Amino acid sequence: MNVSKRFLQLLLATALAGLYFLALPVAQADPANDLTGMIPTGYSSDSCKTVDPPASRAVATVDCFNNSDPGGAAAARYSLYQNTADVAYGFQSSTGDDQLVNCPGQDTSPGTWHYKNAPDQTAGQVACGIYQGKNEVMWTNDQKLFLGTAQGTDLNALYSWWENSARA
Repeated sequence: MNVSKRFLQLLLATALAGLYFLALPVAQADPANDLTGMIPTGYSSDSCKTVDPPASRAVATVDCFNNSDPGGAAAARYSLYQNTADVAYGFQSSTGDDQLVNCPGQDTSPGTWHYKNAPDQTAGQVACGIYQGKNEVMWTNDQKLFLGTAQGTDLNALYSWWENSARA
């Protein structure tokens, strides 16, 4: 009987310890950190700031300024979403505010884009436009649940920058 009592005490202690660990908070991924890893290169460490609250339906949004790469964005907003429906909503919202124009070398805007090394696989949508007198390139990466909107003075240079940074 003494062995049984000891066994029950050990069993109860093990069960309680398991419940304790189940009750501990689980570390959540930081969407802003995930988003920062998707932003094109060319920004200095202090040129991007987290937006709080994020864009509508986004889990994280970052505003960046003065990309130093050739043709890089003077201003940009990048957002991360939870699902493809929300990415599509963000893209529609962004393009809906613009006077759309065809992207350099493209027949339609908005259209789809692909990585250079996977020409048969659609990676997302892309559109070019003019918003409050500024040229914009807007794109999604559907796999990463990402939306980028970049502004610059020269649409050809901005689009070339996007092709070299997003489509690589």
